[in-house]
Amino acid sequence: IGRVFGMETQAVALADYCEGIVDVIVNRTAAISEEKKPRVLLFGLSPNARQSGGAGDVLSTDTIESYFVEDIANAKNAYDGKGGWKIMSSEQILALNPDVIVLPTDWGYHPPRELYTASYYQTLQELDAVKNQRVWALPWTPYNCAKRLEYPIEVMIIAKAAYPELFEDFQIHDWVLDFYKEVYHVDDETARELRSIQWLDWTVDEDV
Repeated sequence: IGRVFGMETQAVALADYCEGIVDVIVNRTAAISEEKKPRVLLFGLSPNARQSGGAGDVLSTDTIESYFVEDIANAKNAYDGKGGWKIMSSEQILALNPDVIVLPTDWGYHPPRELYTASYYQTLQELDAVKNQRVWALPWTPYNCAKRLEYPIEVMIIAKAAYPELFEDFQIHDWVLDFYKEVYHVDDETARELRSIQWLDWTVDEDV
């Protein structure tokens, strides 16, 4: 009984820790007025979408990632359609011209530099978010399954992408190490390995 009680206590502490991160984001962004909310595009750089003639695909308002954007980070989804993933052309993306772009996992690793420098995205390098270097990438996120313990990392990246001035005290590349150590009780070396495995080395390269 004591062991079960101890496991339950640990589970509650872990849930409180993760929800505490969400609460910080909600509290810091709660006062943002509607007209000051940045438009965030959840844009997948899928090679399959390009093979189908599109530039990539976008995530609609009925996805959990959009919930992270709108209900937790208090920003706007730049694409207001429904239906999950939607392939869009370069012209459609240019017409949306979001303030911020967040890159989810989409058939591979897609760091911000892909959108900044790849020749096949030359047209999209005219977007304001690209010109202003406001492109961020989410960690490795497998789909067709429930969100995992790392969901606060996704939420924090979205929040900092939308409101960097409100989260200056969070350096993602350092903060995720603390997150892994708290959640998984690992040492520094293992935390760095987890950061790399989760495709977040770009945060080190770009010092965010």
